[in-house]
Amino acid sequence: EAVELLVDAELYAVGVELLYCRVAGLFAAEKRQEALYFLGEALAEDFNMHAALFDLSPNLRFDRDVQILVSIYE
Repeated sequence: EAVELLVDAELYAVGVELLYCRVAGLFAAEKRQEALYFLGEALAEDFNMHAALFDLSPNLRFDRDVQILVSIYE
């Protein structure tokens, strides 16, 4: 439900913050492939904001696939 709300919010608001929130929600909903796709989009749009993802979901800091994506965009 939270992910659907974030998708709707992106229609009315601009900012990568919502995209990082969406990524955290997708990981929480166990939609890993979709989460990784949108993480790549978020990192490409604003890499420096990626720390917000770890504030929202600290365990993702240790996720191997997340680490790989972050290192690619670094």
